[in-house]
Amino acid sequence: MNKLKDLLEEAHYQCCKRSNISSIVLLEAYVGSKFVPQALSAAISCFGDHHAPIHAAFSIINDENYEETVKKALEAGYRIPGWGSDFIKGASDPVFEPLHVYLLNHHEEDYYKINNITYTLHKNEKMIYPNAAMYTAVVGRILGYSAATVHFLLVECRIRGWLHTIDLYEKEGEYFFLQGAE
Repeated sequence: MNKLKDLLEEAHYQCCKRSNISSIVLLEAYVGSKFVPQALSAAISCFGDHHAPIHAAFSIINDENYEETVKKALEAGYRIPGWGSDFIKGASDPVFEPLHVYLLNHHEEDYYKINNITYTLHKNEKMIYPNAAMYTAVVGRILGYSAATVHFLLVECRIRGWLHTIDLYEKEGEYFFLQGAE
């Protein structure tokens, strides 16, 4: 199971390089306060409905009737939490590809559930793919996290990237999430 968590952590590390809201807020709060706990608190407070809807994604992936739930949500015009990206449009996110392949080889049921939902979305002309929230929810379920605790997994996976963000800012005065920072 360490390989599964390692793959998720690496994907989240790569996500921290992007200008996502939690990474931006982390750095802005740090620049303003120079106090890491406040910066972490600010970043975590961005998790929720639009950015990192882990709890909702966790509910879908654990729903025995997920196909019906997704179908009803689509009919009602709702978004499917855990699918879609502000960074990668019309394709799967390459930072999650190693994790996706690992799920295929070691957790087929979860892999097929994710692919089934993606197929349903595509069939309904929504060309969106699983995102960080869904992969975190799936890995969290596999590792034994509950709906109440799965956000801890997200925080654990973002910490290294956020640490590097603050370190780089302190050393160079630059934002780490800019892709050319490495």
